Amino acid sequence: MREATVAVFLFLLFTTSTLLPATSAQPSPPSPGCVDELVAFSPCLSYVSAPPNNVTETAASQCCEAVSSVLDSGDGNCLCYLFRQPLIFSFPLNQTRVASLSLVCNTSRSLESICSSAPPSLPPLRNITGPDVSKPEGGNTTSPESSKPSDSGEEAKHNYMHKDKRL
Repeated sequence: MREATVAVFLFLLFTTSTLLPATSAQPSPPSPGCVDELVAFSPCLSYVSAPPNNVTETAASQCCEAVSSVLDSGDGNCLCYLFRQPLIFSFPLNQTRVASLSLVCNTSRSLESICSSAPPSLPPLRNITGPDVSKPEGGNTTSPESSKPSDSGEEAKHNYMHKDKRL
Protein backbone atom coordinates (compact mmCIF):
# COMPACT_ATOMS: atom_id res chain seq x y z
CA MET A 1 0.00 0.00 0.00
CA ARG A 2 2.80 2.34 0.82
CA GLU A 3 4.41 1.79 -2.59
CA ALA A 4 1.11 2.59 -4.30
CA THR A 5 0.79 5.82 -2.31
CA VAL A 6 4.31 6.88 -3.26
CA ALA A 7 3.65 6.01 -6.92
CA VAL A 8 0.40 8.02 -6.94
CA PHE A 9 2.14 10.93 -5.21
CA LEU A 10 4.97 10.93 -7.75
CA PHE A 11 2.49 10.64 -10.63
CA LEU A 12 0.46 13.59 -9.34
CA LEU A 13 3.59 15.61 -8.69
CA PHE A 14 4.86 14.97 -12.21
CA THR A 15 1.55 15.71 -13.95
CA THR A 16 0.86 18.88 -11.98
CA SER A 17 4.35 20.18 -12.61
CA THR A 18 3.95 19.71 -16.36
CA LEU A 19 0.47 21.23 -16.39
CA LEU A 20 1.37 24.32 -14.41
CA PRO A 21 2.63 27.22 -16.45
CA ALA A 22 6.33 27.64 -16.33
CA THR A 23 7.51 30.25 -13.94
CA SER A 24 7.61 33.48 -15.75
CA ALA A 25 11.08 34.30 -16.90
CA GLN A 26 12.59 37.57 -15.89
CA PRO A 27 11.62 40.23 -18.38
CA SER A 28 14.45 41.05 -20.70
CA PRO A 29 16.22 44.27 -19.85
CA PRO A 30 15.05 47.25 -21.83
CA SER A 31 16.74 47.71 -25.15
CA PRO A 32 19.78 49.92 -24.69
CA GLY A 33 18.76 51.86 -27.76
CA CYS A 34 20.97 52.80 -30.66
CA VAL A 35 23.66 54.81 -28.96
CA ASP A 36 26.04 51.87 -28.61
CA GLU A 37 25.78 50.95 -32.30
CA LEU A 38 26.24 54.54 -33.39
CA VAL A 39 29.25 54.96 -31.12
CA ALA A 40 30.69 51.71 -32.51
CA PHE A 41 30.29 53.28 -35.97
CA SER A 42 32.67 56.13 -35.06
CA PRO A 43 35.76 54.57 -36.76
CA CYS A 44 33.85 55.01 -40.05
CA LEU A 45 33.35 58.75 -39.69
CA SER A 46 36.64 59.73 -41.30
CA TYR A 47 35.52 57.80 -44.40
CA VAL A 48 31.80 58.60 -44.59
CA SER A 49 31.89 62.26 -43.56
CA ALA A 50 31.16 64.82 -46.26
CA PRO A 51 33.96 67.24 -47.23
CA PRO A 52 35.92 68.75 -45.61
CA ASN A 53 35.64 66.17 -42.80
CA ASN A 54 36.34 63.14 -44.99
CA VAL A 55 39.99 62.53 -44.26
CA THR A 56 40.45 59.02 -45.68
CA GLU A 57 39.74 57.43 -49.03
CA THR A 58 39.26 53.95 -47.58
CA ALA A 59 37.36 52.59 -44.63
CA ALA A 60 39.54 51.63 -41.67
CA SER A 61 39.63 48.00 -40.56
CA GLN A 62 37.95 49.01 -37.26
CA CYS A 63 35.15 50.55 -39.31
CA CYS A 64 34.61 47.36 -41.30
CA GLU A 65 34.70 45.26 -38.13
CA ALA A 66 31.98 47.42 -36.57
CA VAL A 67 29.82 47.49 -39.70
CA SER A 68 30.20 43.75 -40.29
CA SER A 69 29.37 42.97 -36.69
CA VAL A 70 26.16 44.98 -36.80
CA LEU A 71 24.99 44.04 -40.30
CA ASP A 72 25.84 40.35 -40.10
CA SER A 73 24.07 40.03 -36.73
CA GLY A 74 20.87 41.35 -38.32
CA ASP A 75 20.62 44.29 -35.93
CA GLY A 76 21.38 47.04 -38.40
CA ASN A 77 18.21 49.07 -37.86
CA CYS A 78 20.06 51.57 -35.70
CA LEU A 79 22.42 52.37 -38.55
CA CYS A 80 19.38 53.49 -40.54
CA TYR A 81 19.69 56.74 -38.61
CA LEU A 82 22.61 57.46 -40.95
CA PHE A 83 20.17 57.56 -43.89
CA ARG A 84 17.08 58.96 -42.20
CA GLN A 85 18.82 61.58 -40.06
CA PRO A 86 22.03 62.34 -41.93
CA LEU A 87 22.98 65.12 -39.50
CA ILE A 88 22.77 62.85 -36.46
CA PHE A 89 26.44 63.53 -35.71
CA SER A 90 25.92 67.29 -36.25
CA PHE A 91 27.87 67.27 -39.51
CA PRO A 92 26.88 65.97 -42.95
CA LEU A 93 27.63 62.46 -44.12
CA ASN A 94 28.43 61.37 -47.66
CA GLN A 95 25.38 59.19 -48.33
CA THR A 96 27.09 57.42 -51.23
CA ARG A 97 29.92 56.31 -48.96
CA VAL A 98 27.51 55.29 -46.20
CA ALA A 99 25.62 53.14 -48.71
CA SER A 100 28.87 51.64 -50.05
CA LEU A 101 30.07 50.38 -46.66
CA SER A 102 28.53 46.93 -47.13
CA LEU A 103 30.51 46.53 -50.39
CA VAL A 104 33.71 48.12 -49.08
CA CYS A 105 33.58 45.99 -45.93
CA ASN A 106 32.34 42.85 -47.73
CA THR A 107 29.36 42.20 -45.44
CA SER A 108 26.69 39.60 -46.07
CA ARG A 109 23.85 42.14 -45.81
CA SER A 110 23.62 45.66 -47.15
CA LEU A 111 22.71 48.67 -45.07
CA GLU A 112 20.38 49.87 -47.82
CA SER A 113 18.41 46.61 -47.82
CA ILE A 114 18.10 46.65 -44.03
CA CYS A 115 16.95 50.27 -44.00
CA SER A 116 14.50 49.82 -46.85
CA SER A 117 12.81 46.98 -44.97
CA ALA A 118 13.12 48.59 -41.54
CA PRO A 119 9.97 49.80 -39.82
CA PRO A 120 9.13 53.47 -40.37
CA SER A 121 10.04 54.35 -36.79
CA LEU A 122 13.60 53.73 -35.73
CA PRO A 123 14.59 52.23 -32.38
CA PRO A 124 15.11 54.83 -29.67
CA LEU A 125 18.54 56.30 -29.26
CA ARG A 126 18.40 56.08 -25.45
CA ASN A 127 16.42 57.79 -22.76
CA ILE A 128 18.91 59.76 -20.71
CA THR A 129 16.35 61.08 -18.25
CA GLY A 130 15.62 57.89 -16.39
CA PRO A 131 14.06 57.52 -12.97
CA ASP A 132 17.44 58.16 -11.32
CA VAL A 133 17.63 61.71 -12.66
CA SER A 134 16.02 64.16 -10.27
CA LYS A 135 14.82 67.63 -11.08
CA PRO A 136 15.73 70.58 -8.87
CA GLU A 137 13.11 71.52 -6.31
CA GLY A 138 10.50 73.89 -7.66
CA GLY A 139 11.48 73.00 -11.22
CA ASN A 140 13.69 76.10 -11.46
CA THR A 141 16.69 75.24 -13.62
CA THR A 142 18.24 78.71 -13.74
CA SER A 143 20.50 79.98 -11.03
CA PRO A 144 19.59 83.21 -9.23
CA GLU A 145 22.66 84.85 -10.79
CA SER A 146 21.58 84.07 -14.34
CA SER A 147 18.01 85.18 -13.78
CA LYS A 148 18.79 88.75 -12.72
CA PRO A 149 18.97 91.35 -15.47
CA SER A 150 22.42 92.22 -16.76
CA ASP A 151 24.00 95.59 -16.12
CA SER A 152 23.40 98.28 -18.67
CA GLY A 153 26.40 99.71 -20.47
CA GLU A 154 26.57 102.76 -18.17
CA GLU A 155 26.31 100.62 -15.03
CA ALA A 156 29.02 98.29 -16.30
CA LYS A 157 31.27 101.26 -17.12
CA HIS A 158 30.62 102.76 -13.68
CA ASN A 159 31.35 99.43 -11.97
CA TYR A 160 34.55 99.00 -13.97
CA MET A 161 35.76 102.52 -13.24
CA HIS A 162 35.11 102.16 -9.51
CA LYS A 163 36.15 98.53 -9.02
CA ASP A 164 39.16 99.54 -6.92
CA LYS A 165 36.87 101.30 -4.44
CA ARG A 166 34.78 98.13 -4.01
CA LEU A 167 37.78 96.01 -3.06
